[in-house]
Amino acid sequence: MGYGLRVITGPTSEPVSIAEVRQHCRIDATDDDAGIARRILAARTYVEQVTERAIPVQTLEITMDDFPVGTIELPRAPVASVTSIKYTDANGAQQTVSASDYVLDSSTVLPRVALAFGKSWPATQQTAGNVIIRFVAGEDQAPEPIRQAILVLVAAWDENRAAFDPIPGVDALLAPYRACWL
Repeated sequence: MGYGLRVITGPTSEPVSIAEVRQHCRIDATDDDAGIARRILAARTYVEQVTERAIPVQTLEITMDDFPVGTIELPRAPVASVTSIKYTDANGAQQTVSASDYVLDSSTVLPRVALAFGKSWPATQQTAGNVIIRFVAGEDQAPEPIRQAILVLVAAWDENRAAFDPIPGVDALLAPYRACWL
């Protein structure tokens, strides 16, 4: 089942600072701070995509056409909470699934939302984007290997602004954090 993922409330800060990048890259000048900030954002986004982790805490939303038969995998880990599950009912009215009807299962590689015992997903209108799940994912502090991967990416992109090839060492730093390791 496909879904659309979007950021509702992004991180309030990046996992590495401009000052840390300047120190890591041995850059004394401050005239490219805006460029460094853009590379930090790009590196974090890349790491999130590769690892399927939210780095740091942010509010995300997935949109699906219908409820699945079983559980719903959330595309970013770790998940702190599910804020809401909304859907468009058969009459076209937006409804909210009661929090007592589902549970958050964070014990799997990718967290998932499962039905509570004896519950079932409600019927939806048969149009696109009927189910909207909003959740909070991420950690206050990114693990050090992820921070190092971001620093390595930013440094490589600072050195070669056209670099798109794999950056040595980044895969090794990120490997333990990839959601698809099973």
